[in-house]
Amino acid sequence: MLQAQVNLELDLAMEYYHREEYDKASAVFEKLFEDKATTVEVYKYYLNTLIILQDFKKGEKVVKKMIKGFPDNLSYSIDLGYLYAHSDRETKSKEKYQDVIKRLVADKVRIRMVANAFLTIDEHEFALATYKKGNRLYNNFPYFNYDMAGVYEAMGDKVNMITAYLDYLAFDPNQKQMIKTALQRTLSGTTDFRELQAQLYRRIQKNPDNPVFPEFLIWHFIQRKDFASAFIQVKALDKRLKENGQRVVNLARTANTEGDYDAAISCYDYVVGKGKKTPYYMVAKRGILESRKAKITLTSNYTDEDIQGLKTNYLQYLEEFGKNVRTVPTIRDLAELEAKYIHDIDAARKLMEEAIKMPGLNRNLQGKCKIDLGDIYLISGDVWESTLLYSQVDKAMKDEPLGEYARFKNAKLSYYKGEFEWSQAQLNVLKASTSELIANDALNLSVFIMDHLGLDSTQIPMRLFARADLLRFQNKSDESILVMDSILQFYPGHSLTDDIYYAKANIMVKQGKYDKARQFLDHIVQKKPDDLLADDAIFLLAEINQVHLDNPEAAKQLYEKIILDYKDSLYAVEARKRYRKLRGDNLN
Repeated sequence: MLQAQVNLELDLAMEYYHREEYDKASAVFEKLFEDKATTVEVYKYYLNTLIILQDFKKGEKVVKKMIKGFPDNLSYSIDLGYLYAHSDRETKSKEKYQDVIKRLVADKVRIRMVANAFLTIDEHEFALATYKKGNRLYNNFPYFNYDMAGVYEAMGDKVNMITAYLDYLAFDPNQKQMIKTALQRTLSGTTDFRELQAQLYRRIQKNPDNPVFPEFLIWHFIQRKDFASAFIQVKALDKRLKENGQRVVNLARTANTEGDYDAAISCYDYVVGKGKKTPYYMVAKRGILESRKAKITLTSNYTDEDIQGLKTNYLQYLEEFGKNVRTVPTIRDLAELEAKYIHDIDAARKLMEEAIKMPGLNRNLQGKCKIDLGDIYLISGDVWESTLLYSQVDKAMKDEPLGEYARFKNAKLSYYKGEFEWSQAQLNVLKASTSELIANDALNLSVFIMDHLGLDSTQIPMRLFARADLLRFQNKSDESILVMDSILQFYPGHSLTDDIYYAKANIMVKQGKYDKARQFLDHIVQKKPDDLLADDAIFLLAEINQVHLDNPEAAKQLYEKIILDYKDSLYAVEARKRYRKLRGDNLN
């Protein structure tokens, strides 16, 4: 046939096929099948058409013709078994499938081709038998276990799926990332995770000197954010392999980042216990301080004993390593603890004055210390000393990021004092800052002042809110709430209402009162969905559900709301990332 004629008839046959006019399609396919140029192209469609029409006799002839023409292609023998199954010849069908498996040779491409042919017709057991025969052909090496795991997954057999993946991991540890990705995608629910743990424990007990399974178990615990269990395994591995603590320090850093400060502290304590000769001794000592500080400053889960304990740790650290340029970051942290949590302003001031005068201190770190000292004076209410110190850093480092930061601190100080016009003038300059963070902070504060002053005939509510902001900075949350509540009481319906609710929500989060925080945020979202703070409130709500209330579904819906309804939000990119992670997407 001429090619043009062939194309026309092929198009016609396919149109009949898709319109389910199988009698008409069969007649055209038969003609095309007899043409050697189109035999292979139309074969599958023709066979499916004959099976649908239950013309099994003709279908058998068609398949046998393909087997004769392509004897090495075992997929055609599978097609014959498939046809037998549809013509109520089940025994003959199974025999044909088994014969295909018997004829397999050590050829990875053909083995996978045969297995895929079985999978195409939903013969999962025969696909597994194909892969198992393949392993036997390769001296019982689990070459095909990764493929088998996929079949078990399709069958809903999670136990054997996990076994197959772990057998493959034992065979090729270099593929651990691929297996991690597969398990992240397929495992869900407590039962699945317990099964993975149980199988890993059994393999560790059977072969304790092989680090691949303990490492995999550690990864599993980290994924589950079970850092206490991960620490037990990491510690055991560190001892077994006689390592220097690096693996434990890495786990500590991850635990600290994820907010499990107690687990991080346990990890660091273990490394410190290895003695001063370990290269990570000082790192671990510093890590303990950072984790204990984070537990106090970032959560509500601390006591007065924790604060005093942290102070003791700081003093011990400085006694051991001395007060010098290397330990200035620790001196800064101790000063902050004294000023904001112990409220010993004199002790905090003395520490920072000592640090500023330290020989060999570079100008950048000295500038940070002066800003810290300015903050300490601001906490004590000595505004004049604060602005003097901020201005010194501004002048000394005028065109550098730290100088711009000092300028922003002065602008915010003016805001705290209720000098809104002067604060605005400084913020307008900072909007062009080379630091994106400072520029954004300056813009946000400028817009905030402009919006609320422009709508009001009196500055009293704004002065009160600025006072409440200062109290928050001074870590006097309860007093800050009292001032904000006075605005709600004496100026009901004021434009600052949503800002007050958002500020109070943040305080509640810090105090661990998440249900109360949700109430304040829900008020913003429901009453003022078009408000400037709406996307801020939704994002914080999502974060509360995800991180603190273990409600990933609610968090996912809130992140999706930002993606769909607040496309221009600064949170849009991060919301999309978190939404995809909660949905189970692989982001690697």
